[in-house]
Amino acid sequence: MSAALALPLHAQDQTPVQLEDYGQWESLGSGTLSPNGEWLAVSISRVNRENELRIHHTNSDSVIVVAYGARPSFSEDGQWVAYAIGKSEEEREQIEEDDGEVRDDLGLVNLATGEQSTIVEVQGFAFGGGGTHLAVARYATDSVRAVIVRGLATGDRVSFAGVDSWAWQDDGPLLAFTVHGADGVGNGVQLYDASQGRVSSLDSSESKYAQLTWREDSSDLAVLRAFEDEGHEDAGHVLLAWRDLAGAATSFDLDPSGHEAIGLDDRIVAFRSLTWAEDGGSIFFGVKEWELSEDDDDSESDDADSEDDPDSDDDLDDGPDDDSEEDDAADESDELDPAEMEIWRSSDERTLPTQKRDERGDERRNDLFVWHLDSARTLRLTDETLDRPRVVADGQLVLATNDDAYAFDGMFGRGRVDLYAIDPDTGERQVAAENIGSPNGAGHTGRYVHYYRGGHFYAFDRERGSTIALSAYAGVTFANIAYDHPVPELPSYGVSGWTDGDASLLVYDEFDVWELPIEGAPRRLTDGRDEEIVHRIARLDPDADPVNLDEGLYLTLRGKWTLHSGAARLSGGRVERLIYQDDNVARLTKAENADVFAYVAQDFDDSPDYFVGGDFDDAHQVTHSNPFHGDYAWGRTELIPYTNHNDVPLHGALFYPANYDPSLTYPMIVYIYEFRSQSAKQYSVPSHRSYYNPAVWTAEGYFVLQPDIIFDSRDPGVSSAKTLERAVAAVVEAGVVDPEKVGLIGHSWGGYQAQFVPTFTDIFAASVSGAGISNLVTMYGSIFWVAGAPESGHFEVGQERMEVPYYVDPEAFMRNSAVFNIESLNTPLLLEVGDSDQNVDWRQSIELYNVARRADKPLTMLVYYGEDHGLRQEENQADYQRRILDWFDHYLRGGEAASWIAQEMPWLEQKEIGGDGR
Repeated sequence: MSAALALPLHAQDQTPVQLEDYGQWESLGSGTLSPNGEWLAVSISRVNRENELRIHHTNSDSVIVVAYGARPSFSEDGQWVAYAIGKSEEEREQIEEDDGEVRDDLGLVNLATGEQSTIVEVQGFAFGGGGTHLAVARYATDSVRAVIVRGLATGDRVSFAGVDSWAWQDDGPLLAFTVHGADGVGNGVQLYDASQGRVSSLDSSESKYAQLTWREDSSDLAVLRAFEDEGHEDAGHVLLAWRDLAGAATSFDLDPSGHEAIGLDDRIVAFRSLTWAEDGGSIFFGVKEWELSEDDDDSESDDADSEDDPDSDDDLDDGPDDDSEEDDAADESDELDPAEMEIWRSSDERTLPTQKRDERGDERRNDLFVWHLDSARTLRLTDETLDRPRVVADGQLVLATNDDAYAFDGMFGRGRVDLYAIDPDTGERQVAAENIGSPNGAGHTGRYVHYYRGGHFYAFDRERGSTIALSAYAGVTFANIAYDHPVPELPSYGVSGWTDGDASLLVYDEFDVWELPIEGAPRRLTDGRDEEIVHRIARLDPDADPVNLDEGLYLTLRGKWTLHSGAARLSGGRVERLIYQDDNVARLTKAENADVFAYVAQDFDDSPDYFVGGDFDDAHQVTHSNPFHGDYAWGRTELIPYTNHNDVPLHGALFYPANYDPSLTYPMIVYIYEFRSQSAKQYSVPSHRSYYNPAVWTAEGYFVLQPDIIFDSRDPGVSSAKTLERAVAAVVEAGVVDPEKVGLIGHSWGGYQAQFVPTFTDIFAASVSGAGISNLVTMYGSIFWVAGAPESGHFEVGQERMEVPYYVDPEAFMRNSAVFNIESLNTPLLLEVGDSDQNVDWRQSIELYNVARRADKPLTMLVYYGEDHGLRQEENQADYQRRILDWFDHYLRGGEAASWIAQEMPWLEQKEIGGDGR
């Protein structure tokens, strides 16, 4: 690494950002372009929570600022914008203190005139009628609400009461809504034609309605109507549908009691969404077994008990019963409440905690059916043998999986499936592929089902019942060979989608986009490999499927070793770079109805902003986040190259201190996880709530290194330590960092490393571990409570990369655990835990604390009450950040030790400061 260049003189005279400055700092939210590209709405979040919405004119300096604005939405013609208006933090606190409900208002702006209006207490809103009307939903009472439809040009309003659900037709004037009245009075489905100002009733009953669903780009509508049955629990449903509501409407109804495909003890459920086929010919819905009511179960039991038993001796008196004492004891036992307990079996395919997590999904498990409207046919498409059905190819195909043959391996992170293709017209099933993982899917015609296996892509031809090896002659592997997890099959780099007519599948290798045709040879469409620039398709129009290569494609670009980024256009077999620069260029988007593009550019020393233009050559900056940034001294970044212990080239992000002086050497903080070099191009907002913050650390006068780490299977801790030795050495060799003043810090997986690495090497003067793992043996056998899943699979093929259980290779587990290497710890170690951590059991840190006490090693542990894996309470976030700075100030810069570091604090003293304890 070459020596750093000196900063300009005026930067040397500026003051680095301080704690009292943090509140003004802004984070740039997602931007929304108006359909005509003339306006850009962007949310701004400030550290002090004085958030706002900024609505920028893209061709002038005009901007509308809305305090606490959020969720902007433009009308189709781009002439109006609506948004939610929230409350200040003080207002929210006061409302909550008064036991009130915090409610948003609605703001509406006529962008042609600048006229603004506000409607109080609005829960939801949506433009409709082709952009001519706005529907406004008030807050619900007893699950129903008032919905007001306002004509934007006229200001006319019509209000509907008792609305349960509502939805606009795509780009049309029809608003459908369900009504729920008291005791079912007035219930029904109604239709409002905003162009005519006319309301009509589509259906009425005393029942509730659910799953109001328009077919995309049509006036076809479907809904479920509930009905009760005395012999069954919960509600069944009738499926109602209408076609061409904007013209000569036709109605359809599917009453399950009249269809043989749906049994009398089955019901249509409301918790699976209705899905229209694109052509409007069919609707997909869910059916499950209809549970008998408890009264019905009891009556059957009573009937059985009341039957005469010819062999019964109940009427005989045989004198004293010798077993009367035992019977009395049994009677007493019967009077006890049932034991509160569970039964766990090692043969459980899903552990009890996993089943608890999935309880709602298990209770709602249902089979996929299809209703063909014109022929009035109903078909069952899946049963208990098939999982995760998904409607693809615009309703021409259903894909589902079965993992029975791979269940045991799937229990430990190595899930595989057999993939089935189901014809919705006949219900016929075909095995499209066996023993595969992800990705898989189908083309738009429904003829081809694609999947990935062993570094290559395949397509199953449903018409011929044969498989095509799409990438066999590409001459490259599509497996991610840099993936360092010990999995049975390396993952792919991903699939983009099918081209017109399912002629080709577009996929990625490490750098390029490939076309894999059904007929013909594979073709590389981009030329990123030579310069090691990653090319990926930018889906600017999420509805633009399939991909049309003749119309050209937009691409995102990212340099593997430079982190330069940008965009390009692929057209006529040629890649034209539109923008490629030494910044983080991302969030590429396009106006819906105009050739206007927007993107965000940022760097560590350049606050992120949106740039907008009709082409990339004339794109200009529209937003100006953190305009005061230039008033403060700020660090800069560069990439530092090194090779790890396996001679694999890597790099890390090196952050320079604010007001860097090349004549000095500095202390350095090394922040770790896995791949962190991309942070070199990311702006960091200084905040007291962000405790691992390079902007804060560089303002405090530290270098910061965020290195990339590749882990060895069965040696995650050792390989991390060896990599860090080389990464730190690469920085030290440049002469900018004092090798005796280097600290280590990480959280979760980084926290594991920050605990283990100091037991392997003494290159760090201090270490901080947040929510880390200290003992791979005991953690392997624990439960990942936040997901209700055992840690075994995660440990073997997931982040820990241990490949095998600890009874197969106990030495590897102990070799990579801090608790078993505690005698080598010479580095002062600070631990942070939340005592309600559902991700990494905080007892992991307690184990290290206890063995450190026994081994007489330097360790301090901070325990935050009621906190989970990451700190959420503001006072705790600020406290932890301050203690990190205290720790490194003392051990890296020789500052006076804070009292909590220098002195023991008995519980009686802590109690006075921190409350009554756990």
